[in-house]
Formats: sequence, C-alpha cells, structure tokens
Amino acid sequence: MSRAVRSAPVKLTLKEIAHYCDVLASEHADHNSETAGTYERALREFQRYYARRRYFFFRRSDVEKYRVYLTEQRSMKNASVATYMTALRKLIQKLLDAAVLQDDSALEVVGGERPKQHNRVFLHPPEIDQLLETVAGSGAADLRDNAIIRLMLSCGVAEQELVAADIEDIRTDGPEPQLRVQGKGRATKDALVDVPPATFAALNRYVEQRAADTTDRPLFTSFSGRSKGKRLSKRGLRMLLNARLEASGVKRNRDRILTPFSLRHTCGVLLVKAGCPEREIMRRMRIEWLYTARQYVAAAQMMKCDGQEARAYLGWHVETMQVS
Repeated sequence: MSRAVRSAPVKLTLKEIAHYCDVLASEHADHNSETAGTYERALREFQRYYARRRYFFFRRSDVEKYRVYLTEQRSMKNASVATYMTALRKLIQKLLDAAVLQDDSALEVVGGERPKQHNRVFLHPPEIDQLLETVAGSGAADLRDNAIIRLMLSCGVAEQELVAADIEDIRTDGPEPQLRVQGKGRATKDALVDVPPATFAALNRYVEQRAADTTDRPLFTSFSGRSKGKRLSKRGLRMLLNARLEASGVKRNRDRILTPFSLRHTCGVLLVKAGCPEREIMRRMRIEWLYTARQYVAAAQMMKCDGQEARAYLGWHVETMQVS
C-alpha cells in the first residue's frame, strides 16, 4: 500500500482557492442544510486565513499552523476545531483529486484528539463462518439477516444505508448488480454500491420471498411487534445484529468493541488483505478520507488470511477487483 506522497510545495491564488471552495460547497449542497452551512462557514474562515498568509503551501506544517490559529487566536473549542479542520481536509482532498496537489501528508493533520486506529474489532475468517451459520436457514428472518450481514461484510454497507434502502434501489441494469444508497449526512441516494455475486444471490433470495410487496417498499422490514412490516429502524437493525453476534458465539465478552459496526469494519480489513489499493477501498466503502482507509491498512496486519481467502469472503472474482 502506498503511504503519504510528498513533493514540492504548491501556492495557489486566492481566485483558485475560492473556485475549489465553491466546488466543494456545491457538492455538499445536497446534504442537510445545517451540514452544508457548517462547511460553508468553515471554508470562508480558511479563505480569510489564506489571504493573510503569504507562505501557505498545503504542507503538513502549514496545516498544523492553521490548527494552532483556530485554537489559540480564534479560541475555538475542540469540537469546532475538529469541524473546521475536516472542511480543510475535504478541500485538500479535492485538490489532490484534481491533481493540483501531490503531497497528501496534510491529510494526517486532524482537529482535536482522534484515535490512531479504529476502536472496534473486526471478525476473523473463522468468526465470519460462525456468524453466517446463524443465518443459514430458509425462514424469512434468516433470509433478511443473511442479506444484511453479507452486504455489510462484502460491500461495507453502513447502518444508515441499510435502513434507508428500498426494494427499487436494487439495480441490475449494469455489468454487476448494484444497490443505490443514501449515506450519512446525505439528502439523496447518490451513491451506487457494487454487489458481488454471492451477496446478490442472498439478497435476491430474500427479495423473492417478498414477491407480494410493491417495488417502492422498504428493502428491510421489521418482523416484530407493532412495527411488523414497517421499515426496519436503526435501533432494530442493531438489536438483530447484536442478537446474531451473540448467538454465533463470537462476542466473547467483547460487547463494547465487537458491535454491528464491526461488520463494516471487517469489510475494510478484508479489502486490504485482498490487495485493494487505498483509493479503491475508499470507492467501495464510500470513504472520503485517505486517513480512514489507512487505518484499515494498519488493522489488516492482525488478520490471518491471504489474498485469495479474503477475496472469497468478499465474494468477488479477482478479475472484478482492482488489486495492487
């Protein structure tokens, strides 16, 4: 896996900075209004700072000085510093994507204290087998939970993406099946998730037993109490996943660190083990930060499986994956 690339410093004009800030702000226009407004304020603050700094070249040291400015001169609290630094990293990522910058070391500068690694554990291959055994039945709940777990393990589909999905979001008009999803903080379903054959087969089995449903119904519904037949809530999703993790025997007194999120986390680690480059991991998991993808690289050192085994658990044929 590649690490941070460092090259000659880059100085942009105020007009160029304003242009890329406008592009970034427009991309976040479909977020909820509060989120979009926060990014706009943070980007305006950076533009004011940049206009007064002759020697800002988007190096790590330059970004660290901006963080000090927010903390000491603007007297921002830790949470606000984190938000404003997030906006700056988004801008830097945009400049990297546009090949304006080559030095990505500044992405490692965060606001406030952030963990150096994920605070959730992942499932090792034998534990994945144990978990999948609990949903191997043909009942409606087993078919639903099998589809959910496989989407999280092989596609990194997040809780919010799962509960917001509708049956009509399943796409089969391309070379590979896909699921249209609405990510965290998004106002629309603007991302497509590639679904590998094994996972799509599980999803299709679940949908087929709901053949009487109309196509605009929620993809995943509740089977319990007064909420039966209604869209599965995030709380309900977590409850069923925790129940499956407990029933499989993989919890082992790890309630606080082995959670439903661990399934998505496992996907990231498997992608690393399968040989996916960092940028491909970001694409497949809808991750905005290279910093986050690199945490999966670090975590993968602890998983004992080879690339072929990882690809088998992900369900992808090697020719469909961009491996390094």
